[in-house]
Amino acid sequence: MKKNLFMIGSVLLAAGLLSVPAFAAETETEDPVGTSIDTELTDGVMTIRIRSDRDDAPDFHWEAYKGDKGDSSCVELITESDTEEGLSYAGSFRATDDGEDTIRLVYTNGHYTKEYLDFDVTTEDGKIVETIGGGQAFETFASDLAPFLLGVWQEDGGNRFLDLSMTDDGGFSAVISDGGGRDGNTVFYTMTGYYDTLQDALVYWNGTQYTAAITDGADETEPEADVTPDGTGLFALDGQFEEDEDDLVLTIYWKDDSFGNTDVGSFRRIES
Repeated sequence: MKKNLFMIGSVLLAAGLLSVPAFAAETETEDPVGTSIDTELTDGVMTIRIRSDRDDAPDFHWEAYKGDKGDSSCVELITESDTEEGLSYAGSFRATDDGEDTIRLVYTNGHYTKEYLDFDVTTEDGKIVETIGGGQAFETFASDLAPFLLGVWQEDGGNRFLDLSMTDDGGFSAVISDGGGRDGNTVFYTMTGYYDTLQDALVYWNGTQYTAAITDGADETEPEADVTPDGTGLFALDGQFEEDEDDLVLTIYWKDDSFGNTDVGSFRRIES
């Protein structure tokens, strides 16, 4: 019997490598890398400003989260900008209904989110009337994830292998191979995954499947792409403690939208 299911963030929390502190968004606050956040509430309109002393990562910017937060919204974005002098972000929000809602800002490149900010607000009579809480999720670095992810993983109940290694830009290079030679060919799938704070998983958008002929080593021709080179998906890490054991057993679950948005495999590490 197994117990205590974790995702990547929970595994890191257990290892003491990750924290998600709360803050009172009515006052200015700072994170450890020199980003200050302040809010202004005027005539029922809330304005959020972010100032950063750091150099923003290439192609990354702050924006209001456009995805589903799971509840009906009673707040909407009026305007936002990441080009105002001295600011990394400025955005204004208004009420559309009465109730409680969360304004979420994400630090993203359009593919994945490194950090996010939540501002929990109350609305009444068509106005935002107060901020009742919030939180900030900081970036999780590849070096923190590496001890849990690097190495070769074998598919549960299958013959595929997943090989994970670090890239120079803070991601993980992944190669999934079938280890076989049916019809004289071997099939492998490559992608580069980056940790998405919202999804708590490595996400990728460059998945490419190859079919290569098995040779005696004399033939060094490059494999030819067999399918579209634009596969998207994710790798989610779960950890489970065996009953009466202290060792954490890790499993990586692979989900690829190119295969009909279904779970397509799980892997256990055989080499670290």
